[in-house]
Amino acid sequence: MSEPWVNLSQKVARAMVLAPPMAFLAVSGCALPHDASRGQMRGQVRLAMGEDGGKVRRCAEAFAHIDDAVDRTGSRDAQAAPIPGLPHLRTTRFLAALGARFLEPGKQDDYARAFDFWIGCLAYTATKARRYELANLSQPARAALRSRHGKRPKSVIEECTAVLTTFDKQRTETREILARTVNVPDNYIDLQRVIGIYPLTAIPVLIGFEHWKERNLPSFVRAPSDLQTRGTVIQ
Repeated sequence: MSEPWVNLSQKVARAMVLAPPMAFLAVSGCALPHDASRGQMRGQVRLAMGEDGGKVRRCAEAFAHIDDAVDRTGSRDAQAAPIPGLPHLRTTRFLAALGARFLEPGKQDDYARAFDFWIGCLAYTATKARRYELANLSQPARAALRSRHGKRPKSVIEECTAVLTTFDKQRTETREILARTVNVPDNYIDLQRVIGIYPLTAIPVLIGFEHWKERNLPSFVRAPSDLQTRGTVIQ
């Protein structure tokens, strides 16, 4: 048997061995561990807290009204995921992946500024998503929200985001609650992925990846002077 066919048969055999565990990992590993109940409890506790309770409650109710209008018209922004109990924050997969860092023991002081920046990114992500949602609402729906709150919905979102973010930053437990709550749920249908075509399509993908590695990875271990290049190499 010629050498190309030997190499191809070896790759097919390797792919057949790797495909089942790869499919299992893809199905089970797409969502980060999280506890949505922590966020929901946080939302309930926030409403019951003392001196700022009136302002906080009004903002929570305002977000609920806006979310209801968005859901009824089906204009929810799909780029950012809502966080249970935290209507002023939304996340992406990238931001959710950063949350686990704040659970590392002994890093509370080191990560204080990073946490403030992170929660600011979550708030910005939510505000940006809500702008799209408001733009997709019908004019009567926006007018109804403005009549209900006495100001433009955009202003309500900006003001209430600041109120709830400030409230949460003042509580020491917020960091752990957020780190355990922030998550982007997957939209995969596990049964169809397991018994369907996904495990089979993984085989040519793995073979193609092996070819790509053979063509590209060796260049990273060679000295710049040994590479065939055009122009000036900058290291």
